[in-house]
Amino acid sequence: MEKTARLFEIICRALPQPCRITYMSSAKNPFTASVFSAADNIIDSDIIVMDAQILYHDLLVNVLPRTGPDTIVAIPNIFDQMVKLPKIIYTARTNYYVSSVLSVDNGLLLMMKTVIPRELHEMLGRAYREAMLRGAHPVSYNTGRFLYMIARFMGTRRKASILEIGAGTGFSTLWLGLAAQHAGAKLVSYEKDPDLAGLARARIVASNLQKNIELACGDAAKGVEKNDYYLVFIDGEKTEYIKYIQILEPLMNNTVIISHNTLSHPIELREYIEKIHGRNYLSLTLMPDNAGLTISLYHINK
Repeated sequence: MEKTARLFEIICRALPQPCRITYMSSAKNPFTASVFSAADNIIDSDIIVMDAQILYHDLLVNVLPRTGPDTIVAIPNIFDQMVKLPKIIYTARTNYYVSSVLSVDNGLLLMMKTVIPRELHEMLGRAYREAMLRGAHPVSYNTGRFLYMIARFMGTRRKASILEIGAGTGFSTLWLGLAAQHAGAKLVSYEKDPDLAGLARARIVASNLQKNIELACGDAAKGVEKNDYYLVFIDGEKTEYIKYIQILEPLMNNTVIISHNTLSHPIELREYIEKIHGRNYLSLTLMPDNAGLTISLYHINK
């Protein structure tokens, strides 16, 4: 569970208070960093980590009915339970949970209660189909759900803003905007292509998210302003990632940066990848889709 612990360490180091963990496993507890504390019970937990071997009954009877509204349930080694995985995900959805599967620690399943109305799920479906038809290459549904959970988890615990670079037709923007709406946060999103920005703006208005999303048609490298960003999602021009991060560094501290396509475009992103695995960063690469995501914490070493 080392990578699961690293993922949550990156997230929790950006928060003002330690994350309360309920660890349900006979294996050695890897959540020993100072950003974690043991929760008194499931209801008060920020994160619940379950052993896949004791999974289904405890999940259904002891965990889901008692989980807090913004708690993440994490199940490493879920690939050991592949025969049960469809049933587990069906149980999660029927209990109004959103889920994402990551290919770390022999399969990591993340779940969180959803507050997304049915009509907005339908809007997400239309936005995804339209992006695919236009060849805009949106993030996958699995990645969108991951972004939603992380943005919402952090936003309810740290009152700050989200920055998105590369809105495309607005699929990832809607996921992040829904998280921002629930957390009472603001999403600032940039899209250079006027046609794509127009489509994204229409989706935002149709989803009634315009109070929580500020969409700018332009280059983030020229327009981004200083703000207290708790999360930055980068999915713009691959050759410009390094420029984005160099401009953003003076504007942020203890900020989580999620960058898309770090596995699919390693040549274009080589300089960027080297930077986020260097000084002042704590990083982990995930694979919620075949393009890959790298989640990094930017912090200033004292």
